[in-house]
Amino acid sequence: MTKDHDVLVLGAGLAGMRAALEAARDGADVAIVTKVHPIRSHSSAAQGGINAAISETDSWESHAFDTVKGSDYLADQDAVEVMAQEAPRDIIEFEHMGVIFHRGPDGRLDTRAFGGASQARTYFVGDITGQALLVTLYDQILKAGVKVYEEWFATSLYLEDGACRGMVAIEMITGELHLLRAKAVIVASGGLGRLYEPSTNALICTGDGYSLAYRAGAPLMDMEMVQYHPTTLAGSGFLMTEAARGEGAYLLNSLGDRFMKRYAPNKMPSGVKRRYFELIRSGVRGSVAARRVGVSLSCGCAGMGICPQVPTWPFLIAASSVLSAPDWPANFCAMALKAGPTSFWSMLWQEKQSLPRAAASPPEGVSLAAIATATQVSRAKPIAPSAEKLRRDFVGIMRIVIMRPLKIASEITGW
Repeated sequence: MTKDHDVLVLGAGLAGMRAALEAARDGADVAIVTKVHPIRSHSSAAQGGINAAISETDSWESHAFDTVKGSDYLADQDAVEVMAQEAPRDIIEFEHMGVIFHRGPDGRLDTRAFGGASQARTYFVGDITGQALLVTLYDQILKAGVKVYEEWFATSLYLEDGACRGMVAIEMITGELHLLRAKAVIVASGGLGRLYEPSTNALICTGDGYSLAYRAGAPLMDMEMVQYHPTTLAGSGFLMTEAARGEGAYLLNSLGDRFMKRYAPNKMPSGVKRRYFELIRSGVRGSVAARRVGVSLSCGCAGMGICPQVPTWPFLIAASSVLSAPDWPANFCAMALKAGPTSFWSMLWQEKQSLPRAAASPPEGVSLAAIATATQVSRAKPIAPSAEKLRRDFVGIMRIVIMRPLKIASEITGW
C-alpha cells in the first residue's frame, strides 16, 4: 500500500515530535513513523531538565560558553550559539503548551544546578522532565492533526533520482509492507546506546536511523563521539541523575583520586559538609560537630545536637545543619514524631522547597545525613514506647529500601 505526505518524520521522541509539530504549524501534511507508541520513546527516560538562560542574572553568552567549554571546544560553536539564544523562548513555549515546570515560592519558574554550568539554569519537572515534555508534545501533535504510524518499523529509505522521497515500513501488527512517500524526510530515530553493555538506554535504541541512512548513501559523521552518560552505581547499574554532580557530588577514579580537580578546580564542593559528617559518623554530638566546623544548627531544639525528643532520628538534625536555613520550622522534631518515618521524607523535602531559594541548599544534604548517621540510628535508645515503635519502623525501612544502595554509594563516594 502506498501513502503520500508532505513531510515524513522517522521517530516519535522529543526531536521527532517537535519537528513534526513545527512542520504541521506551517500547513504541511505531516506523518510520523515510530516502532513504539510515542509515549514509550526513550526521551521519557530523561530526568534532569533543560538548560536555558532565562534569569535576569544569566545570559545566552554564558550558556553558550559553558556548553562549548564542556565539550572541550569540540562542539559546533555556531549550532551552540543558536541553541543558547533560542532556549529561553523554547522553555516558555513548552510552559505555555502545558508542561508544568517546577516553580519557586514566588511562583516563578525555578532552576537547579547541573554539572558544567556556571550557574543554576536547569528548568525541570521533578525527575520526570522527559516524560512531561513527551506527553505534552504528543497532545500537541494530535491537536495539530499529525498522522502517527504507530508500531511501524522502517526497513529502508525510498530514493528517487538520488533524493530521499520516503521510506518502506512494515506494519508490525499485520506484517504488511507499505511505501510511504513524502517531499521531505526527517530522520530523528534516536541513538545506538544498546550497542554497549551495560547500558541504561531502552532496548529500542539500536541505531536504526544510522543504518537506514548509511545504506541509502548518506555520510555519517562524528561516530567516535559516544557519550558515556549518565552516572550509575557500580555493579547494579542504578542510575544517578546528573543533578547529583551539580549539587556537589563528586567522582573518583580507580585510584580513589578526585580527578575532576584537574579539570574544574573552581567547581569542587566545600569540605565543611564532609568534615561535619565525618565527626557525626565518629560519634561526636551534632552540636559539638557543628561548632567545630563553624556551622549553626537551626533546629527547634536550639542546637541540642542529637535531639532528645527523636532519638532514633539524629540525621534530621544533621540535615537541618547542612540545609542551614535560618527560618527552619521551630516544630522540626515535632513534625518528625507526628509524621512517622514513611512520610517524613516527603514532608522534609516539601518544607525545603517552601524556603527562599537563597536559604535552600543542595538536597543531597538529606541523603548524606542519612548515610552519616545510619549506625547511630541502630544504636539509639528509645525514651518512650512511641519512639521505640518509630525506631523499629525506621530501621526496618532503612534496611529494606535505603541501606543497601546507600552502602554502595558510600563506598564509591567515600562518605
